[in-house]
Amino acid sequence: MRKLATLQQIDKILPVENADRLEIVIVKGWNIIVQKGLYTTGDWAVFHEIDSAFRVNQEPYHSDLKERGTKKCQLETGEIIDTYVIRSLKLRGVVSQGYLVPLHSYTKEQQKFLNNHLKSDYDVTKFLNVLKFEKPETGYERDQRVKRKPKNKFQLFLFKTHKWLQKKFPNIFTSHNSEFPDFIKKTDCVRVQNCKELVWDKYVNNVPFQISYKLDGSSISVWNRNNKVGVCSRSINKNLKEITDRFVHNGNIIHNTIGEKNKYTNLCLQGELISPKIQNNFEGVSEEQVHIFSIWDIENQQYWNPQKVIDFCNANNIKHVPILEQNITLQQLFPNLTNSDELLEALLKYADGPSGIKGKYREGIVLKELVDGTSSIKVISNKYLLKNQD
Repeated sequence: MRKLATLQQIDKILPVENADRLEIVIVKGWNIIVQKGLYTTGDWAVFHEIDSAFRVNQEPYHSDLKERGTKKCQLETGEIIDTYVIRSLKLRGVVSQGYLVPLHSYTKEQQKFLNNHLKSDYDVTKFLNVLKFEKPETGYERDQRVKRKPKNKFQLFLFKTHKWLQKKFPNIFTSHNSEFPDFIKKTDCVRVQNCKELVWDKYVNNVPFQISYKLDGSSISVWNRNNKVGVCSRSINKNLKEITDRFVHNGNIIHNTIGEKNKYTNLCLQGELISPKIQNNFEGVSEEQVHIFSIWDIENQQYWNPQKVIDFCNANNIKHVPILEQNITLQQLFPNLTNSDELLEALLKYADGPSGIKGKYREGIVLKELVDGTSSIKVISNKYLLKNQD
C-alpha cells in the first residue's frame, strides 16, 4: 500500500517571489506552497502526497479544501464517490506538490496518536482514512468485466430493471477483482522525491542504471505458476475474461511464451498495457500493446536483472518498454553536481521531453539498478503532472 500520508519534519522554508502571504515548505524532495508563518523549520506535520483523496465533509480536510471542488473517485469496492484530491499546482512560477496539515488541526485523540509516533516517514494513511485517487472506470473497462449470473429471481429483477445500481455498485453485477496473488510483488516503485539522499548515494558511488521511458497506460502483470495462468492489475487480481483470453489463453505472443504447458513457468511478466481505448490513447498507438518492464521469478521470489529481461523479450519477440540509456551512471549523465538537491532538479528536467513511442510527451522515466535489478525509482515529469489533472 502506498504511503499517501506520513509524519514528516519541515526541512527548510523558502520565500515565494512576489508573494507576501505565501512561502515554500520543503519536505524531503517535495516543495509545498503554504500560508506564510504556519510552520517553522523542524516542525512536525502530516504530509500528503499527490493523489491523496479525502471524502467530502472529512475533517480537517473539508474546511481547507472545499473551495477546490471535488472529483469522482472509484473505491476498491467499485463505488464512486465525491472526493477532494491533491494534485500538482503551479503558483507564482513555483510547482507545489503535496499537502501539509499541522498536528494541531486534528482531533485530540488523533493528536495523541500522532505525537506518540513522531518518526519520519511513519505511515498514517490508514489511521487518517486517506484514500488513493482512482479515476472511475471507462466504459471500455466496464465492458470487459465478467457478468455475474443472478442467483435468484430478485437478483434477476435487479439486473434487468435497475441499471443505475449497476453504475453505482458495479461489483454487485460484475466480477471485478479478488485479492492480489501473494506470490507476486506489486509493481509500484518509489518516487525520486521520497529518496533523494539514496539516489545521491548512488550518484557518488557511480552505480550503473538502466533508464527507461515511463508509459502512460494501465499496469498489467501476466503470470504462470505451475501452469496455472492469470492476469493482474497493479494491486488486484483481475477477473476480466477478455483480457485473460487475449494474454494467457489464445494466440497472443505472451501466451505462446508463458501460457499453459509452455517452456517458461513460474514467471510473472509485468508491464504497461497501452491502447487507443486507455488513457485517451496518450501514447498515440493504433492498436493494443503490452510493453514489459520487469519479470518476477515466482519460484525464487526475486526480480530478474534488467538486462536479462531485455534478452528474454528480444528472444521471444515481446515488446519491452523503450530504453533511454541501458548502462549509464548518474555522474555520466549529470557531471559535476555537488548535492542531492542539484541531482533532483537535474532528474526532474530530464524527465520532461518527447514520448518513447508516439505520445504527446513523456510521462517520466524509471531508473533501475543494473547491479542487482531490485531497486527501481520513478521520476514523473512535472509538465506531465500539470497538464494531466483529470
